[in-house]
Amino acid sequence: MVEGVLIRDNATIGAGSVVTKDIPANATAAGDYAKVLNYNHPGRYINNKWL
Repeated sequence: MVEGVLIRDNATIGAGSVVTKDIPANATAAGDYAKVLNYNHPGRYINNKWL
C-alpha cells in the first residue's frame, strides 16, 4: 500500500495492479502501475471471458 493514494467510490481495480496514483470515482483501472481504462462504466470489463 502506498501512503496518500486514494481509491474513490465505486472504482474497480484489476487483480495484480500496482496503484501509485489516485483513482477517481466510477473508474476502472488496471496494469502494472495502474492506468485508468474507463471513466464511465466501472467494472465493465470484469464480465469479459478470455478464451
